[in-house]
Amino acid sequence: MDSTAWIHILFPVALAGLMNAWIFKSGMISSNQMISSNQKKQSSSLLPPGSVIGLVWTGIFALLGYLHYIIWKRHGNRFAPANYVLWGLFLYCLVYPVITGLKESTGLIMNLGALVLGFLVAGFIAWSERGSDLIWLVPYLCWTLYVNIVFNIICSKII
Repeated sequence: MDSTAWIHILFPVALAGLMNAWIFKSGMISSNQMISSNQKKQSSSLLPPGSVIGLVWTGIFALLGYLHYIIWKRHGNRFAPANYVLWGLFLYCLVYPVITGLKESTGLIMNLGALVLGFLVAGFIAWSERGSDLIWLVPYLCWTLYVNIVFNIICSKII
């Protein structure tokens, strides 16, 4: 792994960290929303602590960055269509916490969208690149599937 790989890995992680800092600092998701939302969600033992969720997303962004690097390197240090598709998934994941924090119904739609988009990206990469590249998307797909299941269980108890 050469030094440019670290740029591809750290850039999405840093951008996600800056975006989350901006979201909470600007008050897009207020602490009152988080508290009331967390109080509702504490009824479920299926949810991991917030710090674990942050670590999982950091790992996912790093894996997306590494997959971007693999595809970029394979195409002679140029962008391929799969790179643009990955960036679309990455940008969706960046706005994900803003929109899911607004309302439960919006969160359900965004969670389902993240899962469907993940499978579409996986299919496109398997078709346009190599099927072995999908290993880097497995954590994302597993996490979004888990989030969909848990969020639906929690929301069905609340509503």
